[in-house]
Amino acid sequence: MKKSSKKSILALSILSLITFSCQKDFHKTLIEEHEKLEETHQKMEEAHLKMGHKHSDIQAELALHGHDKTVLEKHKNDHDELEAKHAAILKKHAELVQKHKELEGRHSAGSSEAEIRKDHEVMLVEHKQIQAEHEQMVLEHKQLTEAHEKEHKSDQ
Repeated sequence: MKKSSKKSILALSILSLITFSCQKDFHKTLIEEHEKLEETHQKMEEAHLKMGHKHSDIQAELALHGHDKTVLEKHKNDHDELEAKHAAILKKHAELVQKHKELEGRHSAGSSEAEIRKDHEVMLVEHKQIQAEHEQMVLEHKQLTEAHEKEHKSDQ
């Protein structure tokens, strides 16, 4: 075998090792980012469960202190409105998770690294939007709860 063809084979081997290493690092980064997103989602679900308990505590306390039905109904309607917003956010998140599964299937079927990167960046942007909507809803809920508590204290 000629010396130049041995060098070419060696160069190609080194290049393919570098490419493989880069792809491996990129895939590891994707997995780490996905795990962070799942952890964030878990925290959001836990916070929502805590909110649900607080709702029932507040409603029980209001009823205990004999608040009229209009106050209870207003508070219930306010919380129902937030629940509807939350349900819409959860639906968007479920759609995003489904889209992610479809992309994983496409990627394992053989997509280029550029396609995978682009798809992943789009998914991250969409997830950040959903996360921002959820954080806004949590803030609205906190403000609503504080307003209801102030209203309750002023009624006493």
